[in-house]
Amino acid sequence: MSGHLLTFNLYARGDASLFPPLPLLIVNSEQKELHRLTLIVGMPYRKKIEFGDLELFAVLRLPTGRAQVQPLEEDGVVKASVDFFVGSESPHEWMAWSTMRTDLQRSVAPLMRAPGMEGAWVQLWELSTDKWGQVPLLRDHISFDVEGMQLELGASRRPRALMVHLGLGIPQVISLPRQRRVMALLTRAHTSGTSESPRMVIGGYGGSAEALLEFLRKGALGIADAALDPGSELANQLLYDKIVDPLAATASAYYLMRKRDWERMPQQWLANLAKWFPHIPDATLIRDASLIERGMDVRAASTLAARSLKSALSRGLPLFAEAASLMNDLFLYAQKDVGPDQLTEEQLDFVRRLLAAFQPAGLTFGFYGRSPHQPVVAQAARRAALAVDLQRQVADVGTKV
Repeated sequence: MSGHLLTFNLYARGDASLFPPLPLLIVNSEQKELHRLTLIVGMPYRKKIEFGDLELFAVLRLPTGRAQVQPLEEDGVVKASVDFFVGSESPHEWMAWSTMRTDLQRSVAPLMRAPGMEGAWVQLWELSTDKWGQVPLLRDHISFDVEGMQLELGASRRPRALMVHLGLGIPQVISLPRQRRVMALLTRAHTSGTSESPRMVIGGYGGSAEALLEFLRKGALGIADAALDPGSELANQLLYDKIVDPLAATASAYYLMRKRDWERMPQQWLANLAKWFPHIPDATLIRDASLIERGMDVRAASTLAARSLKSALSRGLPLFAEAASLMNDLFLYAQKDVGPDQLTEEQLDFVRRLLAAFQPAGLTFGFYGRSPHQPVVAQAARRAALAVDLQRQVADVGTKV
């Protein structure tokens, strides 16, 4: 036997962050496994391989269930480099391209029998430095029953998001909080009366935060003021106690912003919320939108709005669906800024597409996208969603006749 040093390369056509590390097996012609390696896009892997009488092959296993195979010799000569290429798949197939993807089990009935759900999946993504990438979803944190599926997601030091494909043609990106344990529930039990479509619901923000945000989502400020928080005393106290529960304080700030209750929302409290909890992008948006709404010169407002959007989005995605309204207002100002803090054309385009693709998951900020940094054209996403929703409604009618 003789040893040869080989270099194995994995190249991707397109955004390399969409492709996770992939397993590479070295096998002989009798299909016996000799070595198991891991290939990462753009990172050559060098390995000394012993050659004998049997021909050797490199087998790259793909998450789709297929494999790419390359012989290690060509015309009797050992190759110095063995190259694999990925990324020629369609954009939809890219999103199914994760070894960390959790395919939703068929045993979740009747949820999984809904039209389009046969290919459903969920991914977990994190933002590291300035790049989004996929991370494992541990099966220990996933539970199933006949009504749905629940993910238990522990606290994280990094911004993160779920990618959820529920048969609507285009996946939905759902923002997740850092430094907070949350639950993600896939079910039909919480859908609206006009739709039977399965959807993902995020919980774990705390009772006070969820109650205030739910009233905001329904536009029921009068009921909230009368039944939950007469005189906005609860919201005022939650904002004051931000060090105890910053997410509840953020929800309270949204509530007070909607009511334009400046007296119970001192600007300094908002400044402290943004300063002490930079991992909550919403706090930055609220602080700066509040300053503008209290009264500011248009030129100064444009500069502040551009700086606010740039700062908030550099820390990840907003957490709450209420952020979309503030972002839209800030974006209108930011487009007018011509100073050194102005948004680049790329940043302006990202915010524009993000708002156009906006699709909340209940109280949580979300949008249609191919990854957390790739919102899609909203019209295409909604057409796909309406088509599948119609299929589901027809199927439901058929079961009731």
